Amino acid sequence: MDTKEWLERAWKIDNEIDALSDELVSAKERVLSVTAQCAGVKVQTSKTNRSDEAVLKYIEYKNRLSKRLDELYAVKSEIADVISKVGDATLRTLLELRYLRYFTWEQIAEKMDMSAYWIRTSLHAKALGKICVGTCLQLRQNPCYGVKRV
Repeated sequence: MDTKEWLERAWKIDNEIDALSDELVSAKERVLSVTAQCAGVKVQTSKTNRSDEAVLKYIEYKNRLSKRLDELYAVKSEIADVISKVGDATLRTLLELRYLRYFTWEQIAEKMDMSAYWIRTSLHAKALGKICVGTCLQLRQNPCYGVKRV
């Protein structure tokens, strides 16, 4: 995994966070829609309460989803921390716009008042180089290993 791929995980993480958050809401709505039946005479009784059982399963499911969300937020936070350590404000802004806010090259160019071509071909490579030089040890798989920087 190179530096660019390592940073691009934030976009995938946000998509997964959105999906899990939607699923939490949907699961809660499903469990709240379980209603008690009001019947006059019961012919057969059950030893379990379906509402209680549904709530317990929901809590277990919610805890599992919440744990996954915590893991995803930790990775996204790690990416943001690495970007925040880039010393050059212009390069840091470029990385934040591209990898944390998912701007297109054209949007970045407009925001930074620069040429999209210049940003995409020169500035981006320079910014990625700063990430690698300053934070190789923090990357899970070190893409800088054995690479000599001039």
